[in-house]
Amino acid sequence: MIKKGIRAALVLTVVTVMGLASFTGCNSEDDTPNNPTNTAADTEETATPSGTTGEIAVITREEGSGTRGAFVEIVDVTIEGNDNLTLEAVVAPGTSVMMTNVAENPLAIGYASTGVALGDDRVKVLYIDGVAPTVENMLNGTYAIQRPFIIGYNLDTGLNELAQDFVDFIFSAQGQDVVADRGYVPFVQGAPEYSPSGLTGTIVVNGSSSVYSLMQHLSAAYRELNTDVTIDVHGAGTGHGISAARDGLADIAMSSRDLRESELEFMSSLTIAIDGIAVIVHPDNNIQGLTLEQVRYIFLGEVTQWENAR
Repeated sequence: MIKKGIRAALVLTVVTVMGLASFTGCNSEDDTPNNPTNTAADTEETATPSGTTGEIAVITREEGSGTRGAFVEIVDVTIEGNDNLTLEAVVAPGTSVMMTNVAENPLAIGYASTGVALGDDRVKVLYIDGVAPTVENMLNGTYAIQRPFIIGYNLDTGLNELAQDFVDFIFSAQGQDVVADRGYVPFVQGAPEYSPSGLTGTIVVNGSSSVYSLMQHLSAAYRELNTDVTIDVHGAGTGHGISAARDGLADIAMSSRDLRESELEFMSSLTIAIDGIAVIVHPDNNIQGLTLEQVRYIFLGEVTQWENAR
């Protein structure tokens, strides 16, 4: 459990996915999401045709990935609630592999955490329904593809003193500043200041490769204040992290999706940040944006040619 003082400070940032604005086509190339300056007002742009043609190369994350689970659910790439992502998709086992696959294929389309994608010039981030995946647009709910970053721990064993102290840091002013500095939406407003604990030992964290980068920065900031602590962070995937925490092989699990009911029977669920999922293409692709419906049809495999994706 979070300490009493921290619990009292958790004034949650409410992020509501609002109704999607209508969108007539792609945005102009003058204001791309890789340098996002648009706001919620940027939802009605004149359509500009994509000059890219050829068969769409769909790249997806592996089954069990929290990013894939959230993406499939939000974009509704399902039949009767089950993942129905096209079997023609190339599977990228991890965020870095996804980024490389899209960066190396001019006809590729994929998806990744905005905290990663917006900082990588090797790919182009698309507008969705005319809205860029900026922090502002996630806060006001106009960017549709967003999900929580979650940490959890085994309910039976709880957190040891050291792991609890690290969780307290994550929910402190300093920890939430790290969240904001990395381009994510902080989950706590008015968080208390953290004071170094003087504890020693090792914390093991495992799970989502999307949360991995943020967790490494949180770990580094914590260790600057607690120099005798070692934090081993592993980005093996959401499912692996939850299993590791359940089996006592990790103190803290990382998830980039909401925990399932079956997982909540043995795991806690603490949201540390809100992240968008960016739809990404090769920089040479002339398309600037898609509707959520177009994204759905592409990943279902119903639209297979770039000339039809507009």
